[in-house]
Amino acid sequence: MPLVVEPAWIEEIRRNLPELPEAKRRRFVLDYGIPEYDAGVLTTSKELAEYYETCVRAQNDPKPSATG
Repeated sequence: MPLVVEPAWIEEIRRNLPELPEAKRRRFVLDYGIPEYDAGVLTTSKELAEYYETCVRAQNDPKPSATG
């Protein structure tokens, strides 16, 4: 039997997926203006990326949060 997957179901799954590391890396570079190297280091683990974003929200200054 052929498997028929509804497009709505695929979209629902996409919406519920967590942000993948590469997408998070790109977002850090674009949204926070940090170098790609820093973004790469900060996205090596989910916990580190979450900690960085918490620091950015608290200090509202992305670059020092990335290096300090």
